Amino acid sequence: MTIKMDTGFNISVIIPSYRRPNDLRRCLFALTQQTLTPHEVIVVARADDEGTWAVISSFEDKLPIHGKMVHEPGVIHAENVGIKAALGNIIAFTDDDAAPHPDWLEKISRLFQKAEPNVVGVGGRDIIHIDGEPHIKRKSIVGKITWFGRLQGNHEHGFGRARYVDTLKGVNMAYRSHFLKNVGLDTRLLGRGAQMHWELMLGAQAKRMGFRQVYDPTITVDHFPGIRFGRDQRASTDINSIYENVYNETLAILTHLTRPQKIFAFMLWAFAIGHRGAPGVAQVFRLKLYGYPSVTMFIACQKGRLAGIRSYRNATH
Repeated sequence: MTIKMDTGFNISVIIPSYRRPNDLRRCLFALTQQTLTPHEVIVVARADDEGTWAVISSFEDKLPIHGKMVHEPGVIHAENVGIKAALGNIIAFTDDDAAPHPDWLEKISRLFQKAEPNVVGVGGRDIIHIDGEPHIKRKSIVGKITWFGRLQGNHEHGFGRARYVDTLKGVNMAYRSHFLKNVGLDTRLLGRGAQMHWELMLGAQAKRMGFRQVYDPTITVDHFPGIRFGRDQRASTDINSIYENVYNETLAILTHLTRPQKIFAFMLWAFAIGHRGAPGVAQVFRLKLYGYPSVTMFIACQKGRLAGIRSYRNATH
């Protein structure tokens, strides 16, 4: 990376929140402790979520905070409303169940100051807490997509130096405002809650446009995975959730790969092997040993794959 000094960063922080007032209170308190004051904090909440609006009001004398009201479900709609309203030239994202470390915004600003102009996104590590204890591992490969389309996330386990990655994680990332306002979050992605893989799609769009993203594990938030509502659960075996998640993953991976040979390799790997959340043939037998409804999951997965492929082809033809 070449050094490009630019001290004119105003950082807007966007937090989508739904019915997790205690989590949100912890997140906002962490933002009051920042060594670099945010230009604004935008909490995007449903109109009928009284608990969230009460928390927003309670921080009005502690943060430059304001709420944006939405009536539709889904994180993508909420984030897009926040992006449209943001005034900062950097837009940072975190979740209501996270608590950024005090130097979070300062380190984001410092990395953008050093980065080349084609770096539009930076992000870092989320330390996941389970039963009150941090769940810590060390993974050297973070935020990469293999040549055949396998996602290697591991953002919560990264260590070492800052490096270029293919994708960041929504709980701890920031982008240049001009990029986000031009691109927005892809509304083709399915779901009514977390809408899995929206960050993956954003990273794929950045790559396709010739931009880069940087992961620095010293940019850190604590992450206390909160409850989710409806069928949008982590590691869900719900057929509709699997279909939606696999559709989103497929559309994002194809957007990233672009070349026909790599796309063919991805489809072959996805059908023959896949992974636990999107099982291919080989995964069916493994999951069955652990009592999962593997055949049902496989069928939902393949339907999601085909729908994602069709959506990608329709957009590129």
